[in-house]
Amino acid sequence: GRSENAPARRDRGPTTAAVFCVASLVFSPGAAFAFFLALRAAAARDAYEAPAEAKPLGRVLVVGAGASGLAAAKTLLENGAEVVIVEKTGIIGGVFADAYAGAHQVSSKYITPFSDLRLGPEVESHQSLDDYVAYLHCYAVEHDLMRYVRHASVD
Repeated sequence: GRSENAPARRDRGPTTAAVFCVASLVFSPGAAFAFFLALRAAAARDAYEAPAEAKPLGRVLVVGAGASGLAAAKTLLENGAEVVIVEKTGIIGGVFADAYAGAHQVSSKYITPFSDLRLGPEVESHQSLDDYVAYLHCYAVEHDLMRYVRHASVD
């Protein structure tokens, strides 16, 4: 059973089923299913209740100054957290900074970069890892993340 504190589940029962049946008669089954999914998404959006008050994030330790660590730190800072980024190498780029000499990325310049720092047309389609590390360094500088990075060896 449900606990007393659990939110009540919105009953979509026969109404949603009826709309789906009518839609499947009018549209193809695929279009009807897409319509059904759109109805469910709209109902979920309408049922969502934002928290009354956001709690402060406080102090957060981000492990690694690679792509994920930098993106996490930037987002945390934008949302009011106190951030420290620890990187065992002490170098922006994380494992990319010293992995596989001469290697190139598998993903292209259209997929890999962050949405808030795109790569220009002059950049080759698949960057070398050295170029990618330089890009991550630029990202850290662009978003003032360098001052949060600390060298923390675990050896």
